[in-house]
Amino acid sequence: MTVSFHKYDPHNFFPGTGALDDNGPKNEHNPGAHHAVNVPLNDGITDEQYDMLFNSIIGKIVEKFRPSAIALQCGADSLAGDRLGRFNLQVQGHGACVEFCKKVGLPLILFGGGGYTPRNVARAWTYETSIAVGCQDNISPVLPQHTPWREQFRQDTLFPTLEQILGEPRQNRNPQKRLQEIVQHISEQLRFVQAAPSVQMQTIPPDLGAIRQEVEERLKEENDERNDELRRAREAAVGTPMEM
Repeated sequence: MTVSFHKYDPHNFFPGTGALDDNGPKNEHNPGAHHAVNVPLNDGITDEQYDMLFNSIIGKIVEKFRPSAIALQCGADSLAGDRLGRFNLQVQGHGACVEFCKKVGLPLILFGGGGYTPRNVARAWTYETSIAVGCQDNISPVLPQHTPWREQFRQDTLFPTLEQILGEPRQNRNPQKRLQEIVQHISEQLRFVQAAPSVQMQTIPPDLGAIRQEVEERLKEENDERNDELRRAREAAVGTPMEM
């Protein structure tokens, strides 16, 4: 099961894919059908809207699909001020998604992703690493004085405001009714999804005695082969068969 939250504009924003009804192979007999969840968003979505969508949709997927683990790509190009981004997301809202996935209680692995404004990437992944290790309440919001290229961060805080980042927030083109329609559509899509197969994981101890015997037999065979080659070489040299 894959889930993607992204800016979507098929005519003006690369790559133009990821519509709400792009949900995997169209053939219903293909096991991948309905297992791609796309959450297409417009410019200007806020922390509150994004987190509402994320928590609602991921919560429904975990309940329905019952995954055994979550792989979360923390793409920083969704943050406000990114060279390619168009949202009003801040570091706190971005990190809240990591916190939600962590609270689900499943094995979780975090990956980096897009992000084309380095100061955004550094802030986001610093904060999200602190969430991953459980020290987000202890991390200082003030950038350390010894931070390399500190002047490139523009503000000396881990959590700059939208006004500091953009001057003026982008116009929000995500009406609440549209967001509710997205959640409803995905809920309907999940009706066709079965839970992931559950396999109990157990460590099977190796039969060390059998392995040792196999290795010893293989070594004996190799030694016998070397002795045979040596005998044949000596016979060829003296012209008389030799007993070993």
